Amino acid sequence: MDDQVTNLTPKEAIRKAKASVAQLFEEENVDDIRLEEIRFDDRLDCWMITIGFERPRRVSVNGLALDLESGRRDYKVVSISDATGKTIAISSWTEPRV
Repeated sequence: MDDQVTNLTPKEAIRKAKASVAQLFEEENVDDIRLEEIRFDDRLDCWMITIGFERPRRVSVNGLALDLESGRRDYKVVSISDATGKTIAISSWTEPRV
């Protein structure tokens, strides 16, 4: 990324990725949205930003869905177009295999 000329700064791309996650997962009451990882993909001309967040743990009691306070951490990779600044994809993060 040293010689790469980009339209967005890393901070701008991170801000956009966090906003996309907050907006798209709003109905799931996500919380504690944090940056986990960032990289620029020269081939796709986009920022690949891994965002972690808490999702409430949902249980069913007598047919009613209840959210518990202690949730689980989830991770998504948000692809932000460097040319337009728009979110072009959100995918599930998978742990790299060694």
